[in-house]
Amino acid sequence: MVSGFVQYLKDSFLLVYWLVFKPISFKRKYNALTEQNDNRKTRLKYTVQAIAQALPAMLIIVGIVGCLYPFFTAKSFDWFRAAFGVAVAVAVTVAVAFGVAGGVALSVAFGVAGGVTLSVVGGVAFDVAKDVAVGVAFGVALSVAFDGAVGVALGVAVGVGIAGVTSGVTSGVTVGVTSGVTSGVASVLVVLRVHLWLPELDWIAFLYGRQILSGTSPSLTLLPFYYDEQIILPLPFLEKWLIQNYDRSPNQTLKTLDYLTNSTNQQKLAAKARISIVVESLSRVQNFSQLTTIHQQFTWLPNPLPAEFDSGIAELLEISQDSRAAETATSAYRTVELLNRPIQRLTDLQKALAFNKSRHRLSLGQTSQRWLSLLTTAQENYRQQTSSTAEIPQAYVAGNSLSPDDAQERFKGRQDIFQQIETISLSPSPPVLLLYGGRRTGKTSSLKYLPQKVDSSFIPLLVDLQGTALSEQMSSFAQTFADQIIIFARNNHRLNIPSPSPESLNRDPFPTLLKWFEEIENLKPHKRFLLCLDEFERLSEVINATNNKAPLNFLRSVMQNNQRWILLFSGSHTLDELEPYWNDALINAQSLRMTYLHRNEAIDLIRHPIQKFPDIYSDETVERILYWTNCQPYLIQLLGTVLVDELNNRSDPLSQRPTPDDIDQIIPKVRDRGINYFRELWKNTITAEQRKILSQLITEGHLENIPKHKIKTLIEDKEILIKTNDHYAFQVPLAETYFRQQVE
Repeated sequence: MVSGFVQYLKDSFLLVYWLVFKPISFKRKYNALTEQNDNRKTRLKYTVQAIAQALPAMLIIVGIVGCLYPFFTAKSFDWFRAAFGVAVAVAVTVAVAFGVAGGVALSVAFGVAGGVTLSVVGGVAFDVAKDVAVGVAFGVALSVAFDGAVGVALGVAVGVGIAGVTSGVTSGVTVGVTSGVTSGVASVLVVLRVHLWLPELDWIAFLYGRQILSGTSPSLTLLPFYYDEQIILPLPFLEKWLIQNYDRSPNQTLKTLDYLTNSTNQQKLAAKARISIVVESLSRVQNFSQLTTIHQQFTWLPNPLPAEFDSGIAELLEISQDSRAAETATSAYRTVELLNRPIQRLTDLQKALAFNKSRHRLSLGQTSQRWLSLLTTAQENYRQQTSSTAEIPQAYVAGNSLSPDDAQERFKGRQDIFQQIETISLSPSPPVLLLYGGRRTGKTSSLKYLPQKVDSSFIPLLVDLQGTALSEQMSSFAQTFADQIIIFARNNHRLNIPSPSPESLNRDPFPTLLKWFEEIENLKPHKRFLLCLDEFERLSEVINATNNKAPLNFLRSVMQNNQRWILLFSGSHTLDELEPYWNDALINAQSLRMTYLHRNEAIDLIRHPIQKFPDIYSDETVERILYWTNCQPYLIQLLGTVLVDELNNRSDPLSQRPTPDDIDQIIPKVRDRGINYFRELWKNTITAEQRKILSQLITEGHLENIPKHKIKTLIEDKEILIKTNDHYAFQVPLAETYFRQQVE
């Protein structure tokens, strides 16, 4: 029985400790215990248990204080008032903590106790050192029972919690302070927990001094935050301490930062420490290899970075990623080329930092300067490596659309398309634009490159509807739609567009987008916006899957009511191939046809895919490439890629030019490499009926009895056939070889 009573008292003191010093962690334990059955009855039950458990410890503390009080003040101790005040304080605070006194506004409740807004299951013994709990609880007791303690506790609805306050002084901090201090000053000191902060300050100073003398860093678990989650006033050295400890023990440091963020009120300290750790680590990069891998050290950072992080930090991390991509490129020449982007970004970053006002501006500036030197040196080394080898640079790109950076050297032609878009967009009342053409003709590459090719009086913004079509809900569609606009504006126009409210998008997505468009207009009052919707046909998938035309109605509303917005739809289908509901949106659209390259543009692409490409082609070989591809840009890139790979397999690639026979011999490999393009062309671009027509031409050599309008579609719209005299042939012989495989 005695041992049970002793354990009960220990649990009582432990409860007081958790309520005063670890309320956030305590709340988690309580939530875990009541997760399956959290209701008013349960909270009332635990409230009664907690009151019963906490009262003995507090009354014992009051008894100890009452015995010591006369020795320090030469005054008698009011036992009744103190005991009654503690009882009321415990009852009210625990009740509010469990939510059974809902509606009671205690904004300053539990000030000294550090926010005693939580409770526990009576009798639960938590895994905390009992000696520490008892010692801390006794320290708190010194601030309970001085003159006016009950008056203040009741006057602010037990606003200072179990620890209590005096109307004059808090003797737990300064026993000898006279009662003449005003209650207002005392209340401020109590709310700020000065009486606890002073010994915690001493403890920090001791730990830091020991670190300096010994040269070793103490464990971060000794920080006062681990036993007092409610520290309000700042403690010195902590940020520097965390930064230094990260080098020795990154996992322990990150664990501590997570604890500060989730279990204390030191979120600002944790955020500052995280930022400083990243800035310090970035500044220590000393060579190109470290630069290309430094971003991998910060996988623990959220993506995107919170607003607290300087934009220069995010930029440096992305530059590290870009540099890594360049380092792992397929050839030294490609590395030289890919390093242009991070080098340019560093140059731009240095200019931006001149207007940066963050406390890390100087460090970020020095880091960017060092990185720029490392990258330019690395680029020069790779450039020398390419000049010393006999390989032909793999400069052709047969795959995804060209990025704006790649397009600067590789993009050929399409000036007529750019001029038409610019002319129409600058007209007083521009119509809707419909850019259409076959697959892999360069539509997406052109739209990505558009900001660098048109007048600055309007701002092209690109949305890939193939990505938004993955959304199953309208709110998700709208969010993806907005995100793509934001990213494109930032990357291509250095325009930071604020995100629309996620709550509003979830509640009413398309009216929110319309209002958001008005906000975008306000960012650039004298500009027009060209909204380019790539792969627009994919919007039909969303409409058909949801049986909801809201996305199309939204776009129609933009066309009709937003005079500063011009819509450009880009795809591979003509209007008569689309669902009927597209007629209303595109019936007045002005069509722009993107077909194959002009002959001179195709020759330029063959001979000069990039600047300083070696002169490896004879006129006869160029003509043979033009024959097989008919100036189709993707097929030129594809054939060039295979050809360069084949030439580089020779002992001396530059010693002998490729011949027309070399081109003919690699055609099967070209067809195999581009199998997805040809399969898409055969199965999806043309219909089953059109496949029958082509099969007849392949097997019988003629198109007799085929209606002229159907043949015309294959000639003009699909660009599959061509008529010379009275004979029909395939426009692209390379595609013909695949078609014949499917038929024969």
